Amino acid sequence: MGLLETLLKRLETLEAKLDKMGAGCMSSTVAADEAIATDIAAAVETPVAPKSPSVVAATEKVESQTNLAEVAELDIEGLPWDERINSGKVTDFPHAKTTKGAWKKRKGVSPAKIAEVQAELRASVSGSADVATEPSTPATPAAPSTPAVPATPTVPSTPAVPSTPGVPSTPATPVTPVVTEESMKEKAIKLINELTSKYGITYDVIIAEILTPHGVDTFETLPEASHETVHVELKGWFDYLELIQELVDKLDALDPEGTHGLIDGVNVYCQQFGGSSIGTVPKASVSQLYDTIGDFHKQWDTYIKSL
Repeated sequence: MGLLETLLKRLETLEAKLDKMGAGCMSSTVAADEAIATDIAAAVETPVAPKSPSVVAATEKVESQTNLAEVAELDIEGLPWDERINSGKVTDFPHAKTTKGAWKKRKGVSPAKIAEVQAELRASVSGSADVATEPSTPATPAAPSTPAVPATPTVPSTPAVPSTPGVPSTPATPVTPVVTEESMKEKAIKLINELTSKYGITYDVIIAEILTPHGVDTFETLPEASHETVHVELKGWFDYLELIQELVDKLDALDPEGTHGLIDGVNVYCQQFGGSSIGTVPKASVSQLYDTIGDFHKQWDTYIKSL
């Protein structure tokens, strides 16, 4: 039965009821009119189609995804701060880091626990960055070509009778290799790369500290007679920075949460000697910086062990 036939049938039923009630009853007429309007609205009301469950699930999944790498600060190792293994409290901001940019470790946490939590954090960061995509249809592999028929092997010829070997000559005495100036040049260039990559020293600073005193501004124009001298100067500079870094690491281990401000103390000493970090302190002052930080470490090591 169509919509129009349904409406007509309901109207006929209502008219029959009204005839029985009488034309003089106004309230009944009003009630009948309201009933007709309600029935018509109910008959013509168009239902709203429900959303597909798959569409709803997909929408909720997209809205619930949270990109961990965007909402959490990451350290130099690409990990967010975690109160289970890192020092400080959740309400601290910013959280303390080591001089290398990693989160400082909480005291009393075993290395195994640290490794376990770090693995969990790496999985969380990696998982939050993944975007689900429809797998692409693999291309149909090309049909393999028919292999060529192998050629008929030729019959090997009969080998000639070997001649009688001659008496070998006496081998020459090997010459002991001589260290040349070129090898010193290579070692010097390697040290320059170490200073720039590990301690952030610019080439301009290296030229001013090492090459300018020799009257040149490039390594190519440096006389060969000066290669060894320059190598020794670079080696001494690099070795002092390595020793200072070892002391800084020991101070960081004594005060992992930064309670005593030992790393801040190192930065103050660097400023006193003309730099903002151990790599920016002038070459002429690195030995004094090493002695100063060495005394600083001894004092705090003795104090903390006495607690």
